[in-house]
Amino acid sequence: MLESEKKIRILLVDDHPLTREGIRACLADVPHIEIVGEAADGQEAVECARRFLPDVIVMDVNMPRLNGIAATTLILRENREARVLFLTMHDHIDYIVEIIRSGARGCLSKAEPSEHLLRAIEKIAAGETCFGISETLRYLRRYHATPPCEIATPLHALTTREREVVQLVGEGLTNRQISLRLNVALRTVETYRERLMRKLDVHDAAGLRSYAAASDCLAELGPNGPPIGN
Repeated sequence: MLESEKKIRILLVDDHPLTREGIRACLADVPHIEIVGEAADGQEAVECARRFLPDVIVMDVNMPRLNGIAATTLILRENREARVLFLTMHDHIDYIVEIIRSGARGCLSKAEPSEHLLRAIEKIAAGETCFGISETLRYLRRYHATPPCEIATPLHALTTREREVVQLVGEGLTNRQISLRLNVALRTVETYRERLMRKLDVHDAAGLRSYAAASDCLAELGPNGPPIGN
């Protein structure tokens, strides 16, 4: 098979089985598309991206254990060549800003026709980006209206103490070790962790640790996040 005829290898990431089934059905008759794996949450997406090295990852935003934005950041930290296409029902500006800053190559509404999904996958596999003009304009308005260092992210929405707890969780400390490090009661640490999981849309300790790792990565990359496109 010639290089130009190689199939585009896809990883599907969505916590709803029916959604994944629908995407599979849309792409089933496309001869140059191959679905090599599926994941039901962000943590599993990171593991599958590492295992399968797909050409394009079709990613949901809100999922158990680890959301799609944090998962994308972790995937790109391991593989800067990874190409992520978000498929989402959210069109709020904060979601669009975070999706772009995560390093994703594109974003598509779940309300779009199926042929738009195929076109977006093909563009991203070819090294292009695929953000709709409305999303791009909203992002640029937000970017020019606010200094880059003040663009909202989940990490910036946390209090100073919450960020400290996230950092210590990322270092692998237990609740008791965190309570000793911060000189607060054990129950206080447990309350912070419960609050953090609600705020960050993660649902267990592994997801919180993964978010902490992703936050470290974002801090290292600076206010503009990973590069977009080529």
